[in-house]
Amino acid sequence: MKFKHLKTALTSIVLSLCLAASPVLSTFAWDGSEVEATPDQGQVFNFYDAWGLYHCALLDTNARPCPYDWANCWQHADYLATYENDPNYRIVKGIDVSVFQGDIDWAKVKAAGYDFVIVRLGHSGSRTGSIGLDKNAQINLVNARMAGLLVGAYYFSQATNEAEAITEANAALSLIQGFPLDLPLFYDPEFIRGRACRVDNLTKEQFTANTVAFCSTVAAAGYQPGIYSNLVFEGFHLDMPTIQNYSVWYADYASIPQTPYDFQYLQISETGQVPGITGNVDVDLMFIPTTQQ
Repeated sequence: MKFKHLKTALTSIVLSLCLAASPVLSTFAWDGSEVEATPDQGQVFNFYDAWGLYHCALLDTNARPCPYDWANCWQHADYLATYENDPNYRIVKGIDVSVFQGDIDWAKVKAAGYDFVIVRLGHSGSRTGSIGLDKNAQINLVNARMAGLLVGAYYFSQATNEAEAITEANAALSLIQGFPLDLPLFYDPEFIRGRACRVDNLTKEQFTANTVAFCSTVAAAGYQPGIYSNLVFEGFHLDMPTIQNYSVWYADYASIPQTPYDFQYLQISETGQVPGITGNVDVDLMFIPTTQQ
């Protein structure tokens, strides 16, 4: 996926629960038109987004820098990319899935060398904010665990304020209710390219506040919280020192990951071909420290 919304459909189970105070949709639809930084503002970094658009963003020097040795340890081969020979980190391979992957043979996934999965629990509607739960979420969690994979989860957000983000978190938590996750429950805020959605006009401060509200709710329920990000969000829409209080799941399909910031999970492809799954699937890496950090 470029962003998770590209695989969000209206066929998900829609509950009667709706988020309050649905805002008027923006009219322009997000198209990558961010307010670019200039060197006179401070230290900057450049990157290309998932559609090949070039950006210049202000570097947050208060955030933890990216610790990985791309020059010597990274071998890029789309979804078969790997990271080896770093004495400080090892990786394990994983995938992230939703109802759109259909019925999954988890034994074949495990046998192919994939050791973790991040399962979509649900999504919010881009126009109304209505809650939709992924109908395959629970069976994916249970069957992946039975096959020996570590399991985490995510929720695709369209929250416009903290109250809505908390409602989304509680909807996600209602699906797992004591089911022990090995990995975080990630908050996944996104725009929808080429189509107006309810988060188009949110400020950086509001996106960050929503993240904190979701993650705090998850933590209060006894689960580890995380945030799904990409460089558009990291460069312009999230306060990096704040979100680094949580596990960061970063998406980048470039030949070398571009973020200047630390993360723990890397989504490397949306076109993975994995035994046990029909069609494309997102492929991820988890970076595990081998020394005391």
